[in-house]
Amino acid sequence: MNKSEALAVLHEIFETCNESLIINCVSLDPKPKVSKDPDCAYLIRMKCDLDSNSRSYVQPILDKHKLAMKEENGHVIIYAISAD
Repeated sequence: MNKSEALAVLHEIFETCNESLIINCVSLDPKPKVSKDPDCAYLIRMKCDLDSNSRSYVQPILDKHKLAMKEENGHVIIYAISAD
């Protein structure tokens, strides 16, 4: 996803989750050059703990935008699903 798409997704997550998700830190990071698709240039990294309730809010947003999510070292990473 490009930078403006990443920001739009992030705002949608904030609006949907409202106060049910406490996020300590957020960054938009350039995606490693594993994909040649220029639309997959950024990923969202959030330092937070997702519980089952907040996951139920976030998953439909990911599905809508064709995104995937993984968790690493206390961070939730949201990224575009590449067609490669």
